[in-house]
Amino acid sequence: MIIKRAEKTEIHSFIPLHPKLKTLLDKYDWNLNSISSHKFNLNIQKICKIAGFTEEIKNTVYYGAKKDTVLKQRWQMVASHTARRTFIIIAAEKLMPDHIIMSITGIRDPETLNKYKKINKESITASAFKIFS
Repeated sequence: MIIKRAEKTEIHSFIPLHPKLKTLLDKYDWNLNSISSHKFNLNIQKICKIAGFTEEIKNTVYYGAKKDTVLKQRWQMVASHTARRTFIIIAAEKLMPDHIIMSITGIRDPETLNKYKKINKESITASAFKIFS
């Protein structure tokens, strides 16, 4: 398990360590190079573009009361925070209890956790059929 203290909130996160990740970390004696989040985001976007994440998405931006909609390709929307949101959505869909998700991510407020949970139409259909079939 990795125990990480958030700099901003000083809350501890308890992250289970997958055996494959432990093997990789052991290979490098747990000494991995550190890069800025800006550089990470540029690199992950490059990878997503190469992988073909080119679907166009409407991105709504607000400037005060003014609303502006811009078309972007999916790779342009990926950032380090995307992994956090994806983990929370998948964990919730797999019925991981909220208190465990909060412990792993370092989220303290259930309302904050709920803002991350976005349910897609496929999940709604699958859950309904699973329960009522």
